[in-house]
Amino acid sequence: MSKGQISLDFLITILVVIITMSSMALIINSIENSQEEILLTNQLKQTANELSTTITASQVMQDTNFYSKIKIDNLIYKNNEFFPRIILNDTNLVVKEDISGKNMSHTAKFYKPAKIKISIKGNYLVIQSE
Repeated sequence: MSKGQISLDFLITILVVIITMSSMALIINSIENSQEEILLTNQLKQTANELSTTITASQVMQDTNFYSKIKIDNLIYKNNEFFPRIILNDTNLVVKEDISGKNMSHTAKFYKPAKIKISIKGNYLVIQSE
């Protein structure tokens, strides 16, 4: 080998190091995306469960004249805050969001007391007597 010439072993070593670093970067990015999706799923579950528990607990107040306004927290996904879509049925509460083409949702069941009106107004869950 003459002076100033790079050996084939050195070139192969550099190539292997570059490929390994690229692979590690892709794996780290994939893990980060998976963790963000898990965080969003857990936030959806927590929001749905808290709201359904609150609705079920309102049966204690069904014989009184009351008005309750509960703030619904925004969800966070990749440093962006947004308000989730909430669908209320007779006994189901669905909290859902479409992120990057993926439909993520969580359904929580609740007992709807008689003489109680439940609605979503802005960022608030409103529970009131009829």
